[in-house]
Amino acid sequence: MKHKNTMYLILLTIFILSLPICAYADNSVIISKDDFSTDTEFQNAIDNAFENYENFTIVLDDDTISPVLSMSASPLSADAVLYNVKNVQNKSNSFGKDYLNVSGDPGITIGLSHAKTKSYALQFGATFGCDKSFIANATWGSSKGSTLTYSGTWKVPSKANGKQVKRGYLHMRPEYKVKSYTVYHKNYGTNKWIKDGSSTTKKAYGVNIRKTFTYK
Repeated sequence: MKHKNTMYLILLTIFILSLPICAYADNSVIISKDDFSTDTEFQNAIDNAFENYENFTIVLDDDTISPVLSMSASPLSADAVLYNVKNVQNKSNSFGKDYLNVSGDPGITIGLSHAKTKSYALQFGATFGCDKSFIANATWGSSKGSTLTYSGTWKVPSKANGKQVKRGYLHMRPEYKVKSYTVYHKNYGTNKWIKDGSSTTKKAYGVNIRKTFTYK
């Protein structure tokens, strides 16, 4: 009997570890559509996250394009300047402002029952005279931004974190992937590359959903 119980626990652990949801610290997960074979499975995972996690991100299209580095040049003349973008690195994700912030008393369902979309262009830091489309190509392989789809409802619980809930709040905001880069230039006819500076580009990656509470 003890052997059977041990085998059951092992199988249960393997099953849980195989679920296509990436778990992170602070009661947070990332749910990527690429990890599910059907839309129904994807939606079920989202519904489950609304019920069980206080912080999670929904990703519709995970951008895995490798950086494409090339060189941009103005017409070849005595005063032409050549640009190059190097040292492309992934940085920590960042978040935009809430585009949904609703609240309700315990027992009330809040959120969006019908999906809405919002488009986000690529964001650039300093360009140092370099063309934005060239920087976008170097950091993301495309100058295209992202369109995020967001929806979901949540029934405010009567208790959370071991306390009696006074009011629950649901927040939705864009999550950005961030990449840093360095711009170099050289004058036409010379061999010396000169560093102009480093900056970042940001691309909308997914919808981050947070729950917060006030207590009695």
